[in-house]
Amino acid sequence: MKTRMLKTLKTNIEDNGKRFDNYLIKILKNVPKSMIYRLIRKGVIRINGKKAKVSDRIWETDTVKIPVELLKSKSDGKAPFWLKNLLKEAIIHEDNNLIVIDKPFGVPSHGGSKLKFGVIETIRQIKSDEKRIDLVHRLDRATSGCLVLAKNHLILKEMHKIWNSDKVSKIYTALVNGAVPTNLTTIRSNLKTERYNKIRKSDWSDGAAGKLSETVILSNRPISSHYTLLKLSLKTGRMHQIRAQFSHIGHPLLCDEIYGDPYLNKRCKEFGLSRMFLHCSSLRLEIGKYRLFVESKLPNELYKFLNKNKTHTYQGALLT
Repeated sequence: MKTRMLKTLKTNIEDNGKRFDNYLIKILKNVPKSMIYRLIRKGVIRINGKKAKVSDRIWETDTVKIPVELLKSKSDGKAPFWLKNLLKEAIIHEDNNLIVIDKPFGVPSHGGSKLKFGVIETIRQIKSDEKRIDLVHRLDRATSGCLVLAKNHLILKEMHKIWNSDKVSKIYTALVNGAVPTNLTTIRSNLKTERYNKIRKSDWSDGAAGKLSETVILSNRPISSHYTLLKLSLKTGRMHQIRAQFSHIGHPLLCDEIYGDPYLNKRCKEFGLSRMFLHCSSLRLEIGKYRLFVESKLPNELYKFLNKNKTHTYQGALLT
């Protein structure tokens, strides 16, 4: 087992009473929240040398031990060690054509101005012996689950041809606010991309400016009087499609920072949900004789929130 080098930080008066997770998010700006929560749960990051909970409070006299590699702000062109390890463990399928990653929440599909390294840049370094690796599609940074990468240009072109056809099945699990009508089985809308205060969003459009977007509701299960658990099939792949559509019909995803309800998000965080409840749970595809089916289990933090808040019961399993 690899021994981590730790650095001890002294907290100050400005941090008095601050939640442990919020303190770490402030000082570890380039580390995904999912990684921070995982390291707290494993006891890698500690308060006064003792294992802590994300909800613990820190005070002026406390010391916090953090792995040195998380504190490095400058890059030498290489993805950080912790991110490489995280994504190595997240590979759920690999063959001569494709790699499938169980993408963690908080890690972008590709790097940008805020985070230099995303999935694609890091996997290219991990798989440096491969001549070419490209993203077949993208998942939002706040979304977890199945993400497909192609190992050559030929398979990439073929994947793009079939991606929005019936040869590909993309299933998502989402928890939304309110009771979604059971007679609503498909949402079809035109979505157009706009920029608001430097944030790109997809908006409902009644005109020709938008692109046709279709989402099918495969299962609809109210888990309480407040929330509905949905299994969704994405027939098109517009930016923020599920998030924009359900927000528009009055059932925003829980903890969606862009399309969600601020009061609802705050309430969910108080009950332990620290991320958006959207997960790509399975992918099925076929190209000629090539067949692939992959599944990703609901992340632990989503599963815990689901079970903690459900008051309705079913004859079958909740997530089937």
